[in-house]
Amino acid sequence: MSQSNHIGEKLKKGRIAKGYTLDYLQQVTKIQKRYLIAIEENKFEELPGDFFIKTFIRQYADIVDVDLNEDNLNFYNLDSSLEPPVKETNTDDKERLTRSQVRKNTKGLAFTYNSEAKATLATLLVLLLFILILGMIWFYGFYNRDNSIQPNQSIINQTQTVPSQEGTDSEEAAADTGITQINQTGFDLEAPVYSVTQLEFPSTLVLDINPTGDSWVRVDIGDETLFEGTISAGSQEEIELDNNIEEIVISVGYLPSTSITIGDEQVNLPDNIETTESQVLTFQIE
Repeated sequence: MSQSNHIGEKLKKGRIAKGYTLDYLQQVTKIQKRYLIAIEENKFEELPGDFFIKTFIRQYADIVDVDLNEDNLNFYNLDSSLEPPVKETNTDDKERLTRSQVRKNTKGLAFTYNSEAKATLATLLVLLLFILILGMIWFYGFYNRDNSIQPNQSIINQTQTVPSQEGTDSEEAAADTGITQINQTGFDLEAPVYSVTQLEFPSTLVLDINPTGDSWVRVDIGDETLFEGTISAGSQEEIELDNNIEEIVISVGYLPSTSITIGDEQVNLPDNIETTESQVLTFQIE
C-alpha cells in the first residue's frame, strides 16, 4: 500500500486513540466534517482545492499528535498521486479498448460536467457580481472621503486597479511621501495576491486570533517556513520581518477568526471569508 493510501487510516487511528470524535475535530480545526471524512478515506479529490490537501492533513495530524514525517508528505503530487498507477501494457492490450468502454467513459465525463461544473460556474458568477458591486461602492467612498493620512503612516487596502487620472495622481503622491501601498493584483477566490510597495524594513507581521475560534496558520518566505501551527482563540503570534524579503505567503485555516497586521496597519481581508474560510494570501514585496 502506498503512503497516500494509508495516511488517512493512520490519522483515523490517531483520532480514535485520542478519543476524539469527528464533530470535536470539526469544532477545533474548523475543517468541515465531510472533508475530515474524505481525509480518513483517502478521498483527497473531494477536498476544496489542491493546495489545501497538505494544509488540512497537517492540521489534522497536529491535533491528534501524529507524526507524518516518515510518510514524506511529498507523496502529494496531484498530477499523479491521486490516480492509480498506470500499468505498462503492450500495443495489443491497448488496442483492446472497446467502443462500449469509450462510451462509458464519455458518459462519466458528461455526468461530472452536468452535476458539478455547472454548479461551480453559477457560484463563480454570483461571487464575481458581488465583488464588482463591492468594488464600485469602495471606489466612490474612497475618492469622496477626507484624506488626512500622515506621511509616515502605512496604508493597507484590498483594491482593484481603476484606470483613472485620479488614481494615477494618488499613487504618485503616495510614492513621493513614502507611504506603503498594498494593492490586490490577483483575485483567485481561494488565493488572493497583493502587491506591496515602500514597506520599510525591519518590520513585523502580527497574527491575531479572535475569540470566535482557533485557526491553523503557516507563514512562508521563499523556501523557509517562519511559523506553522494552530493559534488558540484570543491569542497572538508576532513574527519579525528582516530585510531582502521578496514574497510572504500566509496560509490560513480559518480566516473569519484571523486578522493580519503588517507593520502598523491591519490588512483588509477578502470579502468571501465566510464562504471560503481557508485561503492562501500572497504578499509580493516590491
